[in-house]
Amino acid sequence: MSLSRAVAVATIAAAGWLAAASAQAQTVVDVIRQQNDLGIFARIVERSGLTERLSGPGPFAVYAPTDNAFRQHPYAHREAVDRASQPELQRLVLSHVAQHTRQENLASGSGPSSEQMLSGATARFERQAVSQGEGGTSGGVTINGLGVLDNKPASNGIVHRLNGVLTLN
Repeated sequence: MSLSRAVAVATIAAAGWLAAASAQAQTVVDVIRQQNDLGIFARIVERSGLTERLSGPGPFAVYAPTDNAFRQHPYAHREAVDRASQPELQRLVLSHVAQHTRQENLASGSGPSSEQMLSGATARFERQAVSQGEGGTSGGVTINGLGVLDNKPASNGIVHRLNGVLTLN
């Protein structure tokens, strides 16, 4: 192999390794910030003062409501988030975070049917058929009746996008 070809192969390999390392280095906070439809939740995390905690070692399972989910919620507008007290925002964020990951459990429907969130509230999980149109169905997971849209892995856990805002007791 020529020297220039060896350098090219090494450069491509290094670029691939760096891209993989960069993806793995993203925390749940980074993943939330990068999702176009999690802007309101990202703002709430920032204003709650929990950014550093959720950037820590985890592992965290974050059930992040989409911006559409916030449309009917009091924090739908930036001004409402800015007016809210830090303890209120912390309670909201911690009601959407568990101290472990459930990716395998969510995908397979195995594992506990409920878990305690960092706020102390309990969330219920259910596996059910979800319509895919044209009469097709696939397995889906709900948390307190809200649909889990997808899962985004992070270096310190996972972000599950939700189609609603959890109201936990």
